[in-house]
Amino acid sequence: MTREETEKTLQALAEGVRTWRRAPILHCPHEEGLEYEDVFFPSEDGIPPEGWFIPRSGSDEMIIANHPRWFNRAGLPSHLEPWKSLGRSAGNDFEVNFVPGYKILHDAGYNVLAYGCPQPQ
Repeated sequence: MTREETEKTLQALAEGVRTWRRAPILHCPHEEGLEYEDVFFPSEDGIPPEGWFIPRSGSDEMIIANHPRWFNRAGLPSHLEPWKSLGRSAGNDFEVNFVPGYKILHDAGYNVLAYGCPQPQ
């Protein structure tokens, strides 16, 4: 591979990490009976991460839940396009919902902070 090809490949990889289609948030903690508050964080790029803080009364333990690419703090609507097409070849065309897992963590005694990019407009 030439230097030019290498640089082009690296640029494409960097761009792919920086930008991707944001998935809509289809679930929220209220679905599992969890009280939560919306939280926002400052950012240098003008796209402030948003999140949910799910407090556990009396606990000083915290789980910070991050998510993989294409996902958001609620999960991934991979049963919907375009995410269905992205994952179909690997058999990943089913919806992923993280909220029941947050309830498990909360019930186990943890405060939970789930965050990610803001919901698409």
